[in-house]
Order: sequence, then structure tokens, then C-alpha cells
Amino acid sequence: MIDELRPLARLPWVRKILTNKRVELVIVMILCVSPVRRLAAFLARELRPPGEPKGYRLRGSEAIVFIRHRTADVAALGEVFYERQYEPPEQIAALLAASGRPVRILDLGANVGMFGAFAMERFVGAELTAVEPDPANLHLLVRTMRANGWSWNVLDGAATNAEGQIPFATGRFTTSRIEAGSELVRSIDALPLLDRSDFAKIDIEGGEWAILDDPRFARVTASAIVLEHHPYLCPSEDPRGYASARLTSSGYHLAPSIEFERGHGMLWAWR
Repeated sequence: MIDELRPLARLPWVRKILTNKRVELVIVMILCVSPVRRLAAFLARELRPPGEPKGYRLRGSEAIVFIRHRTADVAALGEVFYERQYEPPEQIAALLAASGRPVRILDLGANVGMFGAFAMERFVGAELTAVEPDPANLHLLVRTMRANGWSWNVLDGAATNAEGQIPFATGRFTTSRIEAGSELVRSIDALPLLDRSDFAKIDIEGGEWAILDDPRFARVTASAIVLEHHPYLCPSEDPRGYASARLTSSGYHLAPSIEFERGHGMLWAWR
């Protein structure tokens, strides 16, 4: 139904209504959460958030995801399942399908499992490794996995380029990150994991630069990467250009990508 209303939204008088700031916020919210089946219940809980996460089954799917209402989880739901930001470009989709075996997927910065749920639906029979250091996020990720009967390789730690410990600021939902002065968590060397993957999603809030700058990155065997780049911790004033250069110098081709704002964006790469 939401998709069927899109042509109507282009009419001038409708656009005038929709561009009213208050109306616009409501529309954006409805679109973000439209992938869930119990839309009315979801919106009611956004108005009066419950004290605990709630599970929702997705439209056109049997998958269940968990949401902490009135948090960044809601935006993540919209990005993954409404905007479908992780739907691979045509050439990458064809590359991943060509192997004829289950796709081995690596999720660095797995958060609460939204991408994982998308990947399991999009790539039937996929084998997924999820890396997440934030305890609250990790709890929901595991809950999502179990509710759907999936068996992921879940690693509790922060993805970087070395094993050990690293300061990590937790409790920030989608923006928890490596940060000096924070509590120490386990650090996980992501380079060997990239070698054992066909498709890697990297969204680790600035932690990507240590991985991209590691000399071993040029030799990883992952066929496809979707990288969310951030200005935080970037060695350059041009995060997108720097990330693009690191990927291309490592033998990757760049596919059509997304640019958000101020050095924050998403790059698709394949080889």
C-alpha cells in the first residue's frame, strides 16, 4: 500500500501538505516502520515507549526483528528494510550468486541484527558471522538470531586490525564506537575474517580506517564489500575519497554508492 501511494505524493497539492514540517516527520516515521506487519501497534508504542524491546514480524517475510522504541533502532529498521540500503548493486548480486554455494557473510558492526536479518532473507542459506561489542546491542542480536531459528557465528568484540583490548564507548545504540578513555572491550582482528568471507558489511563508526590501512587488507579474499565510512578517526579530510582510494588500490572496483553528509556515506566494492 505504501508503494502504491508514491505517485499520489508527487501531486503539487499533496506535496504542499507533505512538506509541512510536522506532517513530514509523521510521514518519515510511517515510511521507516512500514516494513513491519503490526504498524498501528508499532506507532502506538512510539508514542508511549514500553520499558523493553518488542519483536515484530516483517511484511512479506517470516523474519522477526526486535526494536527498542524511540531509539536509533527505528531509523535502522527503515534504512535496512524500507530504503533497502544493503540491496547489492546488480553486478555484485550476480557475482555472489555465481558461486553456486551458500554465501559466507561477515557483519562487522552487527548492532541488533537488522542487517543479519536482511542478509538471511536476501541470501537463502547464507552463513553469517556477526561481530558486535556493545552488550545491549549484542543481547538483541542474539535474541533476533534465536527467535528466527538461525545459527550465526556471533563474536563479542570490536572489529579492528589486532587481537587484544581496545577502549570502546557503549550504550549509544547505532553509534557506539572505539573511543579513547572508554571501558576496555575485546578487540577482534577482522582481517582473517575478511579472508573467510564472500561478502562483508563494514559499519563500525570510524573503526574501518585501521582495517583499510592495514597492509593485509590488499590481500583479503572477500569478493564484495559494502563499507559505511565516517569522518571520525579518518586520516584524511576527505573520508569518501580516502576510502575509495584504499579500496581501489586493493584491487576492488567501485559500484554506485550512497553519500549521506559531511564525510559520511556508503561504498560498494567488488572484485
